[in-house]
Amino acid sequence: MNSYSLEAAKILSKEGIKVDVVNFSTLKPIDSNKIISYSEMSIPIFTVEDHNPIGGLGSRVSEVVAENRNSSRVFRLGVDGFGESGDPKDLYIKYGLNPESIANKIKDEFHNGN
Repeated sequence: MNSYSLEAAKILSKEGIKVDVVNFSTLKPIDSNKIISYSEMSIPIFTVEDHNPIGGLGSRVSEVVAENRNSSRVFRLGVDGFGESGDPKDLYIKYGLNPESIANKIKDEFHNGN
């Protein structure tokens, strides 16, 4: 999902929205200090994963933010439901995990002031 997230960041940059993309290659250990540094800025944090975000990166990031009592909202983008077979590009579009969809979800949150 890193390459799609980087493409989404480029789309957002063209619209004047600056985002950072951070790669977490493991959930344990996880770079808690990096998560805390972003959450202390009180900005929205988005996690993007190509599976159910429950119990994954989104949950782990949410735990770190909550344990440190920071006020950033965490938005978990992922596949909500059971997996299915198909062309990966089609499935990424269906579940809103292609670069354009990721960018639109982030843009919506920035415009909604969340």
